[in-house]
Amino acid sequence: MEKKVVLKDTTVRKMICKKLGLSTGGLSLALSFQRNSPKAHQAREMALENGGFLMEEKPMSRVTRILNAKGETERTITNK
Repeated sequence: MEKKVVLKDTTVRKMICKKLGLSTGGLSLALSFQRNSPKAHQAREMALENGGFLMEEKPMSRVTRILNAKGETERTITNK
């Protein structure tokens, strides 16, 4: 499961970088949860307070059916 904070407003991104002393790359790493320092945590909180939102990607389950020669289902396999 992958999480990230989405913040598209460039003025807010620049304001967060300036207040916390981060580079734009450092902010991107913090918002994508690739960094977990106190500054990164603070940057995520500021982004959420100023119009950002949290996105979580969850893998979809997939069902595969094994068919016989007549086209009838013999068994199913579920991938998670």
